[in-house]
Amino acid sequence: TGSLKIDTLDVNSKFLLNVKEGKLFVITGRVKNGYSEARSFIKINGKLYTKGKILSQTETVFCGNVLSDIELSNLELEAIKKRLSNRLGDNKSNMQVKPGGELPFMIIFSNLPEDLEEFSIEVASSMPATG
Repeated sequence: TGSLKIDTLDVNSKFLLNVKEGKLFVITGRVKNGYSEARSFIKINGKLYTKGKILSQTETVFCGNVLSDIELSNLELEAIKKRLSNRLGDNKSNMQVKPGGELPFMIIFSNLPEDLEEFSIEVASSMPATG
Protein backbone atom coordinates (compact mmCIF):
# COMPACT_ATOMS: atom_id res chain seq x y z
CA THR A 1 0.00 0.00 0.00
CA GLY A 2 3.02 2.27 0.11
CA SER A 3 2.67 3.12 3.80
CA LEU A 4 5.66 1.32 5.33
CA LYS A 5 8.30 3.98 4.74
CA ILE A 6 6.18 7.10 5.21
CA ASP A 7 6.68 8.56 8.69
CA THR A 8 4.50 11.07 10.54
CA LEU A 9 6.14 13.97 12.38
CA ASP A 10 5.12 16.91 14.60
CA VAL A 11 1.57 15.67 15.17
CA ASN A 12 -0.59 18.18 17.06
CA SER A 13 -4.27 18.58 17.79
CA LYS A 14 -6.61 21.38 18.81
CA PHE A 15 -10.27 22.34 19.00
CA LEU A 16 -11.57 25.14 16.82
CA LEU A 17 -15.01 26.74 16.62
CA ASN A 18 -16.71 26.78 13.22
CA VAL A 19 -19.56 29.28 12.80
CA LYS A 20 -21.78 26.68 11.05
CA GLU A 21 -20.63 23.34 12.50
CA GLY A 22 -19.71 24.19 16.09
CA LYS A 23 -16.64 22.59 17.62
CA LEU A 24 -14.14 20.94 15.24
CA PHE A 25 -11.23 18.72 16.22
CA VAL A 26 -8.17 19.48 14.08
CA ILE A 27 -5.16 17.17 13.76
CA THR A 28 -2.10 18.52 11.96
CA GLY A 29 1.37 17.21 11.26
CA ARG A 30 3.76 16.28 8.51
CA VAL A 31 4.69 13.14 6.61
CA LYS A 32 8.19 12.27 5.41
CA ASN A 33 8.94 10.07 2.41
CA GLY A 34 11.39 7.38 3.55
CA TYR A 35 11.30 5.53 0.23
CA SER A 36 14.25 5.67 -2.16
CA GLU A 37 11.97 6.93 -4.95
CA ALA A 38 9.46 9.77 -5.24
CA ARG A 39 5.90 9.07 -4.02
CA SER A 40 2.53 10.59 -4.91
CA PHE A 41 -1.00 10.67 -3.45
CA ILE A 42 0.06 10.11 0.17
CA LYS A 43 -3.05 9.41 2.22
CA ILE A 44 -3.59 9.52 6.02
CA ASN A 45 -6.29 7.98 8.24
CA GLY A 46 -7.33 9.65 11.48
CA LYS A 47 -9.42 7.90 14.13
CA LEU A 48 -11.22 9.21 17.21
CA TYR A 49 -11.81 7.02 20.25
CA THR A 50 -14.17 7.44 23.18
CA LYS A 51 -13.70 6.12 26.73
CA GLY A 52 -12.76 2.46 26.74
CA LYS A 53 -10.89 2.86 23.44
CA ILE A 54 -14.08 2.54 21.39
CA LEU A 55 -13.66 3.71 17.80
CA SER A 56 -16.02 6.62 17.21
CA GLN A 57 -15.05 8.23 13.88
CA THR A 58 -12.61 7.74 11.01
CA GLU A 59 -11.51 10.32 8.43
CA THR A 60 -9.19 9.85 5.46
CA VAL A 61 -7.41 12.78 3.83
CA PHE A 62 -4.66 13.39 1.29
CA CYS A 63 -1.47 15.10 2.44
CA GLY A 64 -0.47 18.53 1.20
CA ASN A 65 -3.85 20.14 1.89
CA VAL A 66 -3.92 22.65 4.74
CA LEU A 67 -6.51 25.30 5.58
CA SER A 68 -6.00 28.40 7.72
CA ASP A 69 -7.79 28.84 11.05
CA ILE A 70 -9.93 31.54 9.40
CA GLU A 71 -11.01 29.10 6.67
CA LEU A 72 -11.68 26.36 9.24
CA SER A 73 -13.78 28.77 11.30
CA ASN A 74 -15.93 29.99 8.40
CA LEU A 75 -16.15 27.42 5.61
CA GLU A 76 -18.92 24.83 5.48
CA LEU A 77 -17.83 21.32 6.44
CA GLU A 78 -18.48 20.04 2.92
CA ALA A 79 -16.07 22.64 1.47
CA ILE A 80 -13.44 21.77 4.09
CA LYS A 81 -13.70 18.04 3.36
CA LYS A 82 -13.54 18.68 -0.38
CA ARG A 83 -10.29 20.62 0.03
CA LEU A 84 -8.74 17.91 2.24
CA SER A 85 -9.68 15.16 -0.23
CA ASN A 86 -7.75 16.74 -3.13
CA ARG A 87 -5.40 13.87 -3.98
CA LEU A 88 -2.95 16.19 -5.78
CA GLY A 89 -2.52 18.39 -2.69
CA ASP A 90 -2.47 22.20 -2.72
CA ASN A 91 -0.45 23.33 -5.76
CA LYS A 92 0.17 19.65 -6.66
CA SER A 93 2.34 19.29 -3.54
CA ASN A 94 1.29 15.62 -3.13
CA MET A 95 2.83 14.62 -6.46
CA GLN A 96 6.46 13.59 -6.90
CA VAL A 97 7.36 13.90 -3.21
CA LYS A 98 11.12 13.31 -3.35
CA PRO A 99 12.92 10.84 -1.06
CA GLY A 100 13.28 12.59 2.30
CA GLY A 101 10.67 15.15 1.24
CA GLU A 102 8.04 16.31 3.73
CA LEU A 103 4.43 17.40 3.35
CA PRO A 104 1.94 18.85 5.83
CA PHE A 105 -1.41 17.18 6.52
CA MET A 106 -4.62 18.17 8.26
CA ILE A 107 -7.53 16.00 9.44
CA ILE A 108 -10.82 17.56 10.57
CA PHE A 109 -13.53 15.94 12.69
CA SER A 110 -16.98 17.38 13.43
CA ASN A 111 -19.99 16.10 15.41
CA LEU A 112 -17.60 15.15 18.17
CA PRO A 113 -18.56 12.54 20.77
CA GLU A 114 -19.11 13.80 24.32
CA ASP A 115 -16.55 11.42 25.82
CA LEU A 116 -13.75 11.87 23.28
CA GLU A 117 -10.61 10.44 24.85
CA GLU A 118 -7.89 9.98 22.25
CA PHE A 119 -7.00 9.90 18.58
CA SER A 120 -4.65 7.99 16.33
CA ILE A 121 -3.26 8.58 12.88
CA GLU A 122 -1.69 6.24 10.38
CA VAL A 123 -0.42 6.50 6.86
CA ALA A 124 -3.00 4.73 4.68
CA SER A 125 -1.18 4.58 1.35
CA SER A 126 0.99 6.23 -1.27
CA MET A 127 1.78 5.49 -4.90
CA PRO A 128 5.13 5.37 -6.68
CA ALA A 129 5.51 8.62 -8.63
CA THR A 130 5.55 8.03 -12.37
CA GLY A 131 7.29 9.96 -15.10
